[in-house]
Amino acid sequence: MVNNGIVVFISGRGSNLNAIINAVNDGVIKYPISAVVSDRYCEGVEISRKNKLNTLIIDHKKFKSKLSFEKEIIKKIKPLNPNLIVLAGFMQILTISFIKEFKSKIINIHPSLLPSFKGLNTHARAKEAGVLIHGCTIHFVNEEIDSGKIIAQGATSISKKFSESEIEKKILNIEHILYPKVIAKLLDNEININEHNIILCYD
Repeated sequence: MVNNGIVVFISGRGSNLNAIINAVNDGVIKYPISAVVSDRYCEGVEISRKNKLNTLIIDHKKFKSKLSFEKEIIKKIKPLNPNLIVLAGFMQILTISFIKEFKSKIINIHPSLLPSFKGLNTHARAKEAGVLIHGCTIHFVNEEIDSGKIIAQGATSISKKFSESEIEKKILNIEHILYPKVIAKLLDNEININEHNIILCYD
């Protein structure tokens, strides 16, 4: 890949963004963050600004359609020619046309061991189902929600006694370790996207 950096998409507190920033600063990720795109004002925007990153707030509510919203994002980030678009708590479902625009360059982290618990409220559903192993999945983004090619997973044991917030905290800790490592390996071409390369387990 040409060294044109990564673009991180956010919508919330920005904890994964913060982990990625730390990995860049520590040299784990050898490519810069070219931009941070947020669909609203949020805590993550302040993290981005604090780190003097190119921070783009593109408020989804100001656009009449998903298409016009995405066109504005494309207009802003296409000139950056990003190596990778990293979804880090981005609360918008991307259209097929957007995904095709950046084919095989968009990854997402989902708080469950896919294919289990696609969609929202994963920790509550995992707790209700009584699963004893839970985790997160990093995958390429395709036209189906949480159904793209799996790149890596991190897993941990949970208990019925755990509260939903305790489960969330445990999974977030894994996300903050796993996501930067996978981003680094993808950018360094150390992952063959035709194989399920990494399964990392944490207790």
